[in-house]
Amino acid sequence: MHLPDELLAGLAVCDLILHAGDLNTWGVLDILGEIAPVEAVHGNNDEPDVVRALPETMYFTAGDISLGLLHGHKPGGTARQSAIQSMAGLVNCAVYGHSHIPDLSREGDLLLVNPGSPTQRRRSPHHSYAIMTIDREISVELVQMTR
Repeated sequence: MHLPDELLAGLAVCDLILHAGDLNTWGVLDILGEIAPVEAVHGNNDEPDVVRALPETMYFTAGDISLGLLHGHKPGGTARQSAIQSMAGLVNCAVYGHSHIPDLSREGDLLLVNPGSPTQRRRSPHHSYAIMTIDREISVELVQMTR
């Protein structure tokens, strides 16, 4: 298992790493856990033991911000729609995955963050990840990787 050096260097500043699913194997969490604590949910491409062990959705607080973490692979809509349906009115920020397409947008009071993917860009033009800074406010930088 290898993660891009550019990603690992970018995450070195983090106090907490969020993974929105499709980590595929436990090895990803092992590597990320060497950098900082990791909170993760399972995705639809994860090995069965990962799916059994990780939740589908998580809710937590960082600073003054409430967050929700999900993959977003529910049938009947897009991952973004799934995040809105699951998180609107419950949290300040929803971090989701599934599409592997970066998104930083708002739906009413809900901040939506899809970091994209540093390893499988699929239909996105770039590999990417996000850096969030949270205290009383939240700021998000979508980082386009050079690889």
